[in-house]
Amino acid sequence: MGVKILSQHALLGSYDFVNILEAESNEEIAKLSIKITAGGKLIRNNDTALRYRYQ
Repeated sequence: MGVKILSQHALLGSYDFVNILEAESNEEIAKLSIKITAGGKLIRNNDTALRYRYQ
């Protein structure tokens, strides 16, 4: 599979972790997600991230 993990972050709040992934297609991401979470719980969420720098 051609999926690259760009970063992983632990969260406080509604979700435990977020993984930032890069792949050639959404199908590749879906295949990886199914393999990793088979028998478990997965919530797929697409959001737009904005970069903010404190000044």
